[in-house]
Amino acid sequence: LDIGDWKGISISNDGPSVIMIDWTNTAQGADRIHPESQGTIHFEWLPDTVGCFHMNDQGVEGVLDCAKLPRRLRIFAVANNRLTGELELPALPIGIEKFSSSENFFSGTVDLTRLPVKLEMLGIVQNKLYGTVCFTKLPSGLQVLGIGKNAFSGTIDLTQLPPVMNQLHVNSNNFHGTLNLSMLPPAMAHLSLEENRFEGTVDLLHLPENLRDLYLEGNRLTGDINLHALPERLDILTLQKNSFDGTLTMGKLPGGMRVLNILENSLSKDVQLVDLSEDDKVVKWIKTQ
Repeated sequence: LDIGDWKGISISNDGPSVIMIDWTNTAQGADRIHPESQGTIHFEWLPDTVGCFHMNDQGVEGVLDCAKLPRRLRIFAVANNRLTGELELPALPIGIEKFSSSENFFSGTVDLTRLPVKLEMLGIVQNKLYGTVCFTKLPSGLQVLGIGKNAFSGTIDLTQLPPVMNQLHVNSNNFHGTLNLSMLPPAMAHLSLEENRFEGTVDLLHLPENLRDLYLEGNRLTGDINLHALPERLDILTLQKNSFDGTLTMGKLPGGMRVLNILENSLSKDVQLVDLSEDDKVVKWIKTQ
């Protein structure tokens, strides 16, 4: 069987070179199960000419050595498998733009300070990674960063993120310390900080205008909750299961807001209403709680 006839293989027009491999499981619901015993792959045998490699939701085993991936690789997506090894991210091909290895069994620490300069998306969610991470030296073009559901620890600095970043997911780790949300990138739309051990007060008055989802539940945040100047595009704000113990200040909520949860805190009974009338829906909402 000629390699050009293999399922999921794309050949270049100007010669017999493999330029793309797509072995993603396209069965309905494949992304919601975790298949096992589906064979082993040796990434070091991938052709040097491959620019895109997709193998999501297959349950395949294997050890990934980032330094042995094809040097022309631009996209590498292997989420929801049973891959192991350590992620030596600085050893990735210099031209890689998207790297997704979420829902595997990678372990060890990761270095985010020497990522390939062209990287736009990095997803390493739900592995067995640990240690501290640095967000102050990320590639300037990085738009999406997902490191949630691991065992990372330490503090994080959100004041020097790339200006084009629109998604950051650090949920379900062991991060601690205070949060400064006043200098987030203007492009930030989805921010997941839930289920960590962040503490102290949090400023919700200087969020970026494009922010749509902000998840803060399940931390140890304290002090007041001031909601009178939320971004107009904000759709979801979760603050439940913290230790807020001050005053709740509310104003007109964003017109399209679907979820606002402040339950399971220790707020005082004092509620300040800003620029609201007795007929405003926010006032009516407060009176029913």
